[in-house]
Amino acid sequence: INQGNPPADFSLIDNRFVAADDIYAAYTAGKAFIIIDARPGSDYLRSHITGAISIPFYDIKSAAGLLPKDRWIITYCACPHALSGKAADTLKAAGYDKVAILNEGFFYWIDQGYPSESSINSQLKK
Repeated sequence: INQGNPPADFSLIDNRFVAADDIYAAYTAGKAFIIIDARPGSDYLRSHITGAISIPFYDIKSAAGLLPKDRWIITYCACPHALSGKAADTLKAAGYDKVAILNEGFFYWIDQGYPSESSINSQLKK
């Protein structure tokens, strides 16, 4: 979760998707938004976007009331849209209007060399 000032509204593609490059620009600028990894928790443990929180698509409904509605929420998965799309749709149905899907998915993020980490590796180092 980035804690800086909120980004100006992201440029959405088809009123639903946001380019990874735009997310990365807001990320490096320290803008405030939430990145949700919508994949199963085991995938998150293997590797995830640095600062992302794990809320699998099948648990997003129970977490919806705990997330702030005044911040952008970006969902992602590896597909690039299947699981993150389900998570985003669930949040929108719960009244969240600042929700977008990382357009190119997690592996594009990794291929660009954008920040990622492995929870398993960081736990083993402790």
